[in-house]
Amino acid sequence: GQETIFKRYYFGYFQIFTNLKYFSIHFYLFLISIILWWKYFRHKTKLDKVFITAFLYFILMPIVLKLYDSDIDLWTNWRYIGTTIPIWAYFSGLVLSSGIDDKDKNPARRLWPVLLVVALVIPTESHLRENKIELKAVSTFFLPDKAKLQYYAKGYFKAVDYVNTRTERKSICLIFGGPRYYYYAERKGIQYNSREMIDFFAIENVETAGRHLKSLGINYIFLDDYYKKYSPYYYATIAKDIVEAKGLSQLVFKNEVVSIFKLNY
Repeated sequence: GQETIFKRYYFGYFQIFTNLKYFSIHFYLFLISIILWWKYFRHKTKLDKVFITAFLYFILMPIVLKLYDSDIDLWTNWRYIGTTIPIWAYFSGLVLSSGIDDKDKNPARRLWPVLLVVALVIPTESHLRENKIELKAVSTFFLPDKAKLQYYAKGYFKAVDYVNTRTERKSICLIFGGPRYYYYAERKGIQYNSREMIDFFAIENVETAGRHLKSLGINYIFLDDYYKKYSPYYYATIAKDIVEAKGLSQLVFKNEVVSIFKLNY
């Protein structure tokens, strides 16, 4: 309906203007910087021109791709927008440094650094106040590595710690999850979408699937709940039937983010 279209444009295509948390304040500063750069900077360097060209490419490419394939919406992806933030910072810094120049007597330009600082400090302070966890994160800088992992990975690290301390050293886990497992784990893991699992995807019988996992040496399934809920690869494989079938697997660990099943062969 109209509300859906409004949200799609307001929070999607135009989020570079409306997303205060990630973009808007910095993007507005970038626009002001571009205006001042164009008006006051007589000598435009080659690097300036490269960055401007790159930004124009960033703006036009989604339009071209949209004409080619209507399903491509790069403007709705905040990661795509975020790739140009270094360009924003470059021009903001360029204009800011020019305003600090003592030889510059133009009052409007000398006022620019003050406005920049105010515009940056107010939203930054507000954001930190609303997200106290970020302030606490600063205090973890000098903590031991394990303490850092317990803070940043929370329940995920506890699950990996279970694998490290409560399973046999030669254990192999079938991983339905992200790369964090491989950063922390001391046991081998095989990713659900790795080459070794190609044949597993085609198996329809639970017992046959179990024997296939056994042939790979897999004796645990490490299931990130996010993948359980949202990944089609989890539900498209026989792994779902294995963890739900009585006698084939046993739930040995579960917290708010991870479930670990031991396979019974």
